[in-house]
Amino acid sequence: MPDLQKSFLHYDQGMLRILAEKWDVELDPGPSRQMLSRLIPCINTPEALHGMLAMLSEDARETLFKLAAAGGMQPWAEFTRNHGSLRVMGAAKRDRERPDRSPISITEQLYYCGLIAKDFLKTEAEPQEFVFIPDDFLSILKPAPAAGSPSPGHPAVLPEKQNILPASSGLVDDACTFLAALRTGLIPGQQKNAFLNADLPFLASLLHACELVDASFVPEPNNVRKFLESTRAESLLLLVQRWQESTSLNELRLLDHLVFEGNWVNSPQPAREFLVGMLRCVPAGIWWDLNSFIEQVKTEKPDFQRPAGDYDSWFIQRTSDGQYLRGFESWDDVDGGLIRYLITGPMHLLGLLDLAGDEPKTAFAFKWTGWADALLDNRLPAIREPQPGHIHLNNNGMLLIDRTAPRPLRYQLARFCDWLGLKENTYRYQISPAGLVNARKQGLQASQLKALLHKHVDSPLPPGILQAIQRWEKDGTTALVQSATILRLDNPEVIEKLKRSRAGRQILEDLSPTVCTIRSGGVEAIRDALAELGYLIDF
Repeated sequence: MPDLQKSFLHYDQGMLRILAEKWDVELDPGPSRQMLSRLIPCINTPEALHGMLAMLSEDARETLFKLAAAGGMQPWAEFTRNHGSLRVMGAAKRDRERPDRSPISITEQLYYCGLIAKDFLKTEAEPQEFVFIPDDFLSILKPAPAAGSPSPGHPAVLPEKQNILPASSGLVDDACTFLAALRTGLIPGQQKNAFLNADLPFLASLLHACELVDASFVPEPNNVRKFLESTRAESLLLLVQRWQESTSLNELRLLDHLVFEGNWVNSPQPAREFLVGMLRCVPAGIWWDLNSFIEQVKTEKPDFQRPAGDYDSWFIQRTSDGQYLRGFESWDDVDGGLIRYLITGPMHLLGLLDLAGDEPKTAFAFKWTGWADALLDNRLPAIREPQPGHIHLNNNGMLLIDRTAPRPLRYQLARFCDWLGLKENTYRYQISPAGLVNARKQGLQASQLKALLHKHVDSPLPPGILQAIQRWEKDGTTALVQSATILRLDNPEVIEKLKRSRAGRQILEDLSPTVCTIRSGGVEAIRDALAELGYLIDF
């Protein structure tokens, strides 16, 4: 197809000024060729094109994408029959009436934006008038497909103010947190505020696939040590490798909007491999429309995870209404739901895909990251190892650990403390008797905590905290805060009578001759006993 230069070469100055207005380009008066040389560099960029696409109607965008998918050209008569005519008018009438400002058809909308042009092109028979997308635009709208396969779906058009959710290596940090929680005896699902991302079922399955935990989710010490001591790039590569290879990690069973019943089985690894292969046909560096990708899979290869196209033997229930999803009409919920989850969940968390949307679950577009090719081809990604983050101990015993602090060190320190969660890329822990008791159950000593703090905390250590740890190691807990129910009476003799009554066992401790603590569940027994003695309780 002709490029922009050839497509616009016969346009008069009025038409060039119309195009310049559409693309917000200022043109100085002068010969047409001079105006053209100014216009084309300003519009021939992916950023400029995507900005123009965002201004089109949805129907016009879809028409342009379909034309690009069909090779970028179509007989003019056929195109105008389907998408409306282009009004015939001379230059003077066009400049006077300005059809570009009130187009009557999709054809006029695209034509006066310069996104399509028309000309007589040579065919095997005789020259024929065609509509076509100039080559410069076509190369952006329909880039060269990967591996010789057509790109499934079409590029996305991002609104001007759109939330971009870049992928990261944060899954490596969450893996460290998860392993530390398991080693400490905590339930990771109850510690969600300690994670960068909260897809803990996927992370748990992935760690098992990596042999970092056994079938009972007990950490494997040697594998965990090697994983934590690896560089960030090495750790992320391991996670991606095992994810690609795993036959036990079953993403379908992780879809939280579905309930699975019965003994039927599916094969997650071949389905995952197929979808990754389809995704690799999407060109790098381009935001891609998620819905169009899913729709293309549905059209071309809907049975990617269904042996022999079986849509009736899997017993799957939708949680929202309890309806069983059977037959091909359930494809969008089940098979389409799996594709959406893989893209917005695992592949985003593994550092493979950036997303566009308010949050991952509502993302509408994706784009390959710069690490993706290396990770999927079993090569180390170019992840720069960050400078080791700081560790700070407050006077009140709160331990603040930067996200970029060495992971083996955070793993060890976390096992001594109460967990307070993650805030602004800082993990917060509290040194407490309960944490020290729990560490002792793991075979750790308070002296080891002191040694770690002396070696790795940046600022001078608070002497009071060190004394407290040492005192606890020697004497155990020396101070206790607890809630209690207080009984206060005017006459100390009444307390003595209470002690001799059936309600006496509800009294825990005397605080003074007229004040004592009682069991929280013993209030009624105390009330009844006092009533018998002639006293009424005022709560």
